Amino acid sequence: MFLPIPATPFLVVSTRKIFMPKNQHEFEIPKPQPKSWSLEDWVLLLEAGVTLARARFLVRRTAFPKLARRFGQLGFETPKDILNPKAEKVGWAVRTAAKGVPWRSECLEQAVCAKLMLRQKRFSSTMYFGTLRNGAALQSHAWVRSGDTVVVGEVGHQVFVQIAVYGDV
Repeated sequence: MFLPIPATPFLVVSTRKIFMPKNQHEFEIPKPQPKSWSLEDWVLLLEAGVTLARARFLVRRTAFPKLARRFGQLGFETPKDILNPKAEKVGWAVRTAAKGVPWRSECLEQAVCAKLMLRQKRFSSTMYFGTLRNGAALQSHAWVRSGDTVVVGEVGHQVFVQIAVYGDV
């Protein structure tokens, strides 16, 4: 049983699906569900939302060479054998917050957000930029790795050719 679509532009959550009022598309609810989130999860989600806003502002208002200085050293990768138990939680928070913000939060904004959050928590990470030629079109992608965990941008990142790597020194 689903709830009716209201006249407001907000999401309505039923027991199994989420409806978007304008187009009435259905999307699965991400797991874990909000009722099972701890206070630490909610705080991390709020931090991710604020950092996503900051990342969006930086991406829109800062020239890339100046912005790239915040990412770390060009051509340097952090070691993959470092354990970072918070990396998966940070990635979850960034992806979940990106679904709920009213502005565009695609791979670049999410990668900048994850990089800023991991740096604030004193975890080393590496940001990757890649491209892929799809017929006549050129696609680009950004993802962040901390230790052996791809924090954000993990879906399909293997098919992109790395063109730049920024790691914490």
